[in-house]
Amino acid sequence: MTFQHLSALRSYPNPIPNEVYHLLGYYTPGDGGGGDFYWDSAATGGDNTGMVFQSTQSSTGRWKRLYSDPVNARWFGAKGDGATDDTQALQAALNFVANSGKSRTLLIPDGVYNITSQLFVLDQTHITGSVNYKTIIKKTTNTATNYPSPRPEDMYNVDAIMCIVQPSYGPYAYQNNVENIRLKGEAPNKNQYGLYYPRTNHTRLTKVEVENCINGFYTKDSWQCEHIALVATRCDHGFVFAPTTPKSGTGTSCTFVRCWASGCRLSGYNIRNLYYTSFSDCACDHLTNNSYSTDGVIPTAYYFEGCDGITLMSCGLESGICQAIHLKNTKAFSLTGSFHSFPPISTVFNDATAGLLKFENSVAAFSGYLLYTESLQGTNMSNIYATTSQVSFTNSIYTLPYGKTFIDNDSTIIDLGGTSSHLYNPTTTPVANLTAAVISKHIRVPDLGAKGLAYVSMPAKAVIRSIRFSALNTTNTSSFKILVGYNATDKNSYYGIVNWPFPADQYVQLAVSPGKSRKPATLSNGEGWVLFVSTDPLQLAAGAGLVFEVEYVIEN
Repeated sequence: MTFQHLSALRSYPNPIPNEVYHLLGYYTPGDGGGGDFYWDSAATGGDNTGMVFQSTQSSTGRWKRLYSDPVNARWFGAKGDGATDDTQALQAALNFVANSGKSRTLLIPDGVYNITSQLFVLDQTHITGSVNYKTIIKKTTNTATNYPSPRPEDMYNVDAIMCIVQPSYGPYAYQNNVENIRLKGEAPNKNQYGLYYPRTNHTRLTKVEVENCINGFYTKDSWQCEHIALVATRCDHGFVFAPTTPKSGTGTSCTFVRCWASGCRLSGYNIRNLYYTSFSDCACDHLTNNSYSTDGVIPTAYYFEGCDGITLMSCGLESGICQAIHLKNTKAFSLTGSFHSFPPISTVFNDATAGLLKFENSVAAFSGYLLYTESLQGTNMSNIYATTSQVSFTNSIYTLPYGKTFIDNDSTIIDLGGTSSHLYNPTTTPVANLTAAVISKHIRVPDLGAKGLAYVSMPAKAVIRSIRFSALNTTNTSSFKILVGYNATDKNSYYGIVNWPFPADQYVQLAVSPGKSRKPATLSNGEGWVLFVSTDPLQLAAGAGLVFEVEYVIEN
């Protein structure tokens, strides 16, 4: 016997036990919710709205679906028409798959499935949609429904589209697979999370796209998880590996392959507390926040904090107005064969510590790295900004105009091979520059007016490569000279004189002859020395700003 829709099956008065009945559709014929059923006259279990149905004619007996993998979300009444609220239908399907003991795979066919609260994916559940992201789950509200968690800090009452949740016995969600799904935020306010999956292991995400959320993919303390061909579009942060509370663990042994952050606002990859993990063939394109930091976050394509043993291989960045890489408290970081390019940038960053490459208390090695941009003039961004860090570059190329560079005395930069660069202007064939550092001294009113000079301490074996200046604005109209020497008493011009005016926000270089690149012979051997800079007359006009930089290497 054949039924047109589910209500007809439920109301059939005299079913014959164990005979097969055919259902054409859940609501209407051909809607994907049909299938074959039999009548179990002794059954009294619950009605799960998809696999087991109670008759309207009898309290005893149940209609039971005959099926094989995968379970179809349409069997539970999900419409996918872009108008119906499919939250309950999808959740019922997910619950069945997680608890059936027989099937662990849920198929969500082509369609747009509107939801009004987050979906909860239980342990060891596999979800698959159609190819080419034609399965779209769209959240239209900012509603957050609670779900119990074995860890108080991982509560699931969050504004997410989909949550992978830990089992009641904890502490990790195990062996979940999600593939070929698009998660789209269309709430009145941007949804907080696209896919929220803290503390998972052996989870595999493949060809999942998150669109228009604050955090695209969000996890923490996860290990041995695979992220393959994922896309985060128009999110504030594309991929987030969040910090954990004390004693709650860190993430390890994850892989990110062919992932893409596109059109994000604050970061492409915001990774914290993650160890020995690789990123391969990933990309971050069109990252921009109007060149401004927000809540202390400088827009950054690849941000790593508190990480050890991270490897980037063939990862790209294109058309971003942002920092390329920012490492903070990160050790054993390596980058190989990556390409980062920027469009012409003229907007001024509102954070003076921004750098195309920024390092804070970190150790990193770059090999075969290409960093390219057309213009950075006037951006208030350093080519490189480093504090208490050790960074090496091997066979790397930097096509950059001169920009300001800040590397403190506790940092070491090593460049072996490659081409001449404006990153910190190393030579093509290093001879005595196994260590190089650039020190920037910002001289501003009232420093020059009150003290008359400023200085940079130099190591005994320092070899000067360049001395340069930049005026930070054009408000100064006074005519003055900048003198550079090593004798504070005489304020001599041993290294030369620079005459004002010169172009604002651009560097003017003072030539240093080979004979004057080392510590003057008149000074004591084996001791450090001091490089002085002063202006003549001493007083700058109010509002003027001046940056003085000396670049040197340490002779063997």
